[in-house]
Amino acid sequence: DHERNHELIRRARESREPGTYEQRFLRPDKSTSYYHSTFQGRYDEAGDLIAIVGTVLDITDRQKAERQTRISELRYRRLFESAKDGSLILNRDTGEILDANPFIETLLGYPSPDLLGKHLWDIGLFKDQLLSKVAFEELQTRQYIRYEDLPLETRDGRKIEVEFVSNVYPLDSRT
Repeated sequence: DHERNHELIRRARESREPGTYEQRFLRPDKSTSYYHSTFQGRYDEAGDLIAIVGTVLDITDRQKAERQTRISELRYRRLFESAKDGSLILNRDTGEILDANPFIETLLGYPSPDLLGKHLWDIGLFKDQLLSKVAFEELQTRQYIRYEDLPLETRDGRKIEVEFVSNVYPLDSRT
């Protein structure tokens, strides 16, 4: 790419700082490759640019893995957001609500900002705060809990009974 080469030479001359860029290449077999390049200008005693030196690293596998991760995250985000079951994602250690899906927001009448960063026992979802803390401790110990008819209270004070199933899932090499 001649335009990119001219831009690199201009940047090397003006900034005298090392640079990096990523570029996509079309291979002769029509497949696409991705490269990460670093470069730095070399100058003579008069300060004139005499060479640009650098490295090129094939990052095709990394690009493909990142793309697959984005696709997977999007799939699970769509599943979470479109589920007709209420879902909360909690911090395993603290019980802090990290995420809430739209169904539980509608069911209980609490918008996400009113849920995020709080604990189940802080926002009045569960009728009995002590039961909430005990259930959370049981979840931490057993890594699974299930209640047939757990009483919840909506934002407007209505009482509803729900089946409550909670699991602990590993994240970032820890449970």
